[in-house]
Amino acid sequence: MPTEMQRKQPSQEQVRIIKLHKRRADRFTLLWLGFALLLLTGFQVVLDHLAIAAAERTGVMILLALLILIAAVWQAVGLGVAGAPMLMKGINLER
Repeated sequence: MPTEMQRKQPSQEQVRIIKLHKRRADRFTLLWLGFALLLLTGFQVVLDHLAIAAAERTGVMILLALLILIAAVWQAVGLGVAGAPMLMKGINLER
């Protein structure tokens, strides 16, 4: 008689779809990091061009970096929540 864990194994098609979504999420994360770098660089150039004082510029950059960090943590938590059940079932999403 199969155990409860064996009965809940996803089909090959479900695993293939999950791996496809993980690869897309990995690409999106790289795209987001590039966008964040461009955004920080762009803000720095604009603030330099407008001759904004260093104290104000620091505050703006800290706020922008904090927003980017929050978005990155949100993505990481989402990937962890989505991947945890697969890891518990012994499915390697990296292959």
